[in-house]
Parts: sequence; C-alpha cells; structure tokens
Amino acid sequence: MTRVFRVVLFSLSLVVFLLLGVFFLLVPAISYYDHQYAQLDVYSHVEREEALILTQNLVDYLWWKDHLLSSWNEKERAHMMDVRQLFDLARLVLVIAFLNSLLLLGLSRERSVLLRRGARIGFVFVVVLGLIILLWFSSLFTFFHLISFSN
Repeated sequence: MTRVFRVVLFSLSLVVFLLLGVFFLLVPAISYYDHQYAQLDVYSHVEREEALILTQNLVDYLWWKDHLLSSWNEKERAHMMDVRQLFDLARLVLVIAFLNSLLLLGLSRERSVLLRRGARIGFVFVVVLGLIILLWFSSLFTFFHLISFSN
C-alpha cells in the first residue's frame, strides 16, 4: 500500500468516524429536538409533550430499545424500518472506520506524519462536503430519499 493511499484512507476513515460519531451522539439528545421544534414553531401544531414522547419513541426504536407506538401509521412504520436499517449500516461503518483508523495508525512507522497529513486531507474533505451540503442540501436530501427508501 503506497504512502499516499494510506494517508488518504486514514483521513477518510477518521473523518467518517468523527462525523458518524457526532451524529450518533446527537441522535438521542431529546433536548436538541425540543429546541429545534420550538424554533420551527412545531408546538403551535402539536402539543410539546406529545411531540417529545413521539421523538423519544423514535429514538428508542432506532436504537433497538422499543417498538414504535401505535400512533405511527403503516407508511411511517415502513419508512422507519428502512431508516433503522440505514442506522444499523451507519453503526457498522462507524466501527469499521474506527478500526481502520486505528489499524493504519498502528501500522504506520511515521505516526506524526500520518496524523498531520491525514488531518489536512480530512479538513479539506469536510470543507468540501460542507459546501456541497450547504449549496445543494434540498436536492441531495430528495435524491438520498429516492435511492434509499422504497416507500
């Protein structure tokens, strides 16, 4: 494996691990959803307590802690089954990215060079990804749903 390939693979693995790690830390944070619901004026259409109960139920479902409540209709249930499968896949990718980062770091004779160069490439990757999302979020979101979900 060439040095450049190792650095790029390490940086991408590290970025994927960090992004998914932050994502999985935020998913169960009900206070985040509460704040977003308030900002988006959701509580003018749905009682706060009901919204937070449904949100907690959804989070628990995605983490395999509970079944969906009966208030979810069949189309929503089918969609959430697909979402949970994506969550499971993302958890697997998180573990693989973490192990790959550790393996590449452990096998490297020049760890500081790998970390420095990997951090630079990772930073560029995050900036480019952020700009793409910033500019085309709606189109990407729609495209993602079209290719990821059958319902």
